[in-house]
Amino acid sequence: MAGQRGCVGIVREVYSRWEHRTPLCPRHVQSLVSQGLRVIVQPSPRRVFSEKEFADAGAEISDDLQSCNLILGVKQVQADSLLKGKSYMFFSHVIKGQSENMPLLDRLLKEKIRLFDYECIRDNSGIRKVAFGRFAGNAGMIDSIRGFGEKLLFDGVLTPFVRMGSAYMYPSLSDAKNAVTKLGQQVATDGVSSEVGPVTFVFTGSGNASLGAQEIFKLLPHEYVSPEELPDVAQNGKLDRVYGCVATAKDMVKRKDGAPFHTQEYYTHQDMFEPIFHEQIIPYTSVLMNCMYWDQRFPRLLTNKQLLNLWQQGHRKLKFLGEVTCDVRGSVECFYRTSTIENPFFSWDIERQVVREGLNQQNSLGILGVEILPSELPQEASGHFGDVLLPYIEPLTKHDGNQAFENIKDLPSELLGACITYNGALTDDYAYLDRVRKFAGNNNDINDGTHPDGKARLIVSGHLFDTSLLNQILDAMESDKVDFQITKTLVGPNRSQRKKNLSTVVLDIDAGTAEKAKATVEKFQSLTSLLPHAKAEIAVSQELPWVQDMRPT
Repeated sequence: MAGQRGCVGIVREVYSRWEHRTPLCPRHVQSLVSQGLRVIVQPSPRRVFSEKEFADAGAEISDDLQSCNLILGVKQVQADSLLKGKSYMFFSHVIKGQSENMPLLDRLLKEKIRLFDYECIRDNSGIRKVAFGRFAGNAGMIDSIRGFGEKLLFDGVLTPFVRMGSAYMYPSLSDAKNAVTKLGQQVATDGVSSEVGPVTFVFTGSGNASLGAQEIFKLLPHEYVSPEELPDVAQNGKLDRVYGCVATAKDMVKRKDGAPFHTQEYYTHQDMFEPIFHEQIIPYTSVLMNCMYWDQRFPRLLTNKQLLNLWQQGHRKLKFLGEVTCDVRGSVECFYRTSTIENPFFSWDIERQVVREGLNQQNSLGILGVEILPSELPQEASGHFGDVLLPYIEPLTKHDGNQAFENIKDLPSELLGACITYNGALTDDYAYLDRVRKFAGNNNDINDGTHPDGKARLIVSGHLFDTSLLNQILDAMESDKVDFQITKTLVGPNRSQRKKNLSTVVLDIDAGTAEKAKATVEKFQSLTSLLPHAKAEIAVSQELPWVQDMRPT
């Protein structure tokens, strides 16, 4: 039942034993209480802030959240713990129709819950407003310093880097930073062995993850160099510092015809470019901190074959990969799996082309692949998260939820766009989930769905026409020589409110092989992420494709 307006609840996190974050910190609770709101916090021995700290800030500590109108979590709330008629905010992971989370979506609908997903709170340009920001980069860099030091030790070289711990091993980010600074002082005084130095860190990406990683890097005695200067410092640089280099798109590819590089041209005409990162950057890199967005339209930064060729040619400087993006088989092909906080490192056997456990492997690249890096810095990550979340709490907790969704006037547009379920129904922006599930067999089983012969039936939903997304998908198939036919089209009515003009297209594709079909689906899913205004989703149906083959014989 609907709770008391102006009453906020915070659930205990049960998703992972490493999940110590909280959506609001005690200081945020104090702010809400001072505004006249009531806050109830479920007790938890794993939360980074104690129950006493929350109580001192004015919160009530109780398992019973029935009085709350709004309930907050970080990760998914267990379906059987959801309370009927409440507003909830958490990362639900349902917007792509993920099969493992469809029972949660069903329960949200059944219990007439109003779900507001953090991932969907975006500004008018599609930029996320509530996220854990730079902390993945902070933790990733700290962990990578440790991993780099341990990798060198296994290779027979002792360096100051081996004295670094993982981010979670320190009481706070400040303590971890102090450890990096102290380590850096030893580098400046004693230098590093010429067997591994000069040490170079290359950063990809320009977003918060890359900036967070560089924030930690700058605590070391350092010097930034351009990609053009990297080859010289990799060979002739000093040993009492580390070198940093930020690689952008122009350092990753070049025009095939030798013409000057233009970023926008690369984003729209990838076929005109060829990769150069493996030739111009990797041979001079000690640690690659991969923090960039990538999808299959673009060449990989580093393929397994390129890495093997470099190794065989004697280019063996690259020792460690800090995969902050955790993009499995993404821009760096040898990143085949993620790792856990307690076992953060593994190796890629360059010669045998296989993944090995640990870092004590010969002829290998050390890899960090922790999937929930911000959880290693729960205090600071929670503080930042609460800061950006706080302005949305008061209006949401005072919203009674009794009016029709289209008539809501008391919530900001960012929250309306983040509302997935409202009183037993999907909102217009997320109605595509019904269609996706229907086309997938209405059995909560949206999975791979590709056939061994490379055929598949795809369901594409969203603003397909006015955003040109459908055209881009069709152009990509023609470019990649993938056969296709459109078997069904449901065009949304041309309403004055654009957000309701959703359409659905069913595509049968024939890529020739199962591997190419899977790659095609992944490419299309990446395309949708680049057009957030399209509100698009792509799923693979379990229906048999090409029942009626309309291709000419």
